[in-house]
Amino acid sequence: MFFILTVGMFSIAAHRSQLHSKLGVQETQTHRPYFHALISDKQNISWISRKLRELPGVELVEVLPQAELNQQVKQLLAGMDQEVIQAVGMLDVAGIKVIAGPELETRSIDLIKDYLKRLAGSETTIGATVVAPKLKSLEKFQWQNYSIEIALAVVAMFWLISIFSLVKPLRKNSYLIEQFQRRHQVALKTWGVVVSMSVMISVASAFAWRSPDLIALGICSMCAYITLSVYTKRSSWEG
Repeated sequence: MFFILTVGMFSIAAHRSQLHSKLGVQETQTHRPYFHALISDKQNISWISRKLRELPGVELVEVLPQAELNQQVKQLLAGMDQEVIQAVGMLDVAGIKVIAGPELETRSIDLIKDYLKRLAGSETTIGATVVAPKLKSLEKFQWQNYSIEIALAVVAMFWLISIFSLVKPLRKNSYLIEQFQRRHQVALKTWGVVVSMSVMISVASAFAWRSPDLIALGICSMCAYITLSVYTKRSSWEG
């Protein structure tokens, strides 16, 4: 259990930003300025999306699924004359949703849209719409801002409980070994090996997923090694 909790704590702490972005997608889409664009599917959509993500102020770029794309086509073409609608209906298009940061002004968003037209071609970008943030709904998803920290705190609490639950039996067994085999600081050495193994496994797991936050990994590793102080006192039968 200690190993599993250690890996979980390291993984959550080292990937807080990625987890926030995944859990906060719905909030970002609903409450950030965003616009839709229709692009010819002959264009390299993944390349265009990647170039847009590199722009400062762009928080997320989504390729729309077919059902949402059909709905956005209807909205974007609302109010246009029949000839334009028929022309668009003959095109094979893909839809993207570009979500900007709340700090961006309208002029900055217009620059992003102009850049998109240069990437995709003005003839293939059929239309785009900017929607203002809905401030009244922000409280509905406010808990998500702290969901990762809450999860990390819960895992850390159970991690500490697992550590202290092992102290007494480990010190008792170490006492017997020290008495009959004339060895010293068995509990400290044993726990040092356990902590080192758990830290190495946790760090390796964090790097196996994605590029982790090195500062968070360092803090977690320091906390793990601080637990060695529990075993610096001489072992006894009472634990």
